[in-house]
Amino acid sequence: MATFSSVQDRPRDKLLHEKHQKELGEKDRKIERLQRANDESWKRHFDAQARGNHFAQALGFHDIFEAQTAIDIAGHEIPYKECFTRVDTLRGQVSGLQAENLELLERITALEAENTRKAAEN
Repeated sequence: MATFSSVQDRPRDKLLHEKHQKELGEKDRKIERLQRANDESWKRHFDAQARGNHFAQALGFHDIFEAQTAIDIAGHEIPYKECFTRVDTLRGQVSGLQAENLELLERITALEAENTRKAAEN
């Protein structure tokens, strides 16, 4: 029977060890790339969620889910963007009508004063 000697297997073992080390290094680099990609995805997710919540709060809602629920329930036939445009237009009209109303009130006051003066003359 032949005696076992590990000396003969050392070059083969060394090659196998180097091959496995190389594979482990490749796997480690792949894991690092995936972790960076995952971190970036979480960052983008967090940023999007924060922007959505900021937007919802600017509209007067607690968060984006509350805003979406309100929009879904409202059933408006016109888009919200058009609503904002209409609101701006109506604010301009209201401002103009308020100025016109003030002018008319001043004119009424002047006419009443003139009426009172003429009634006193008669």
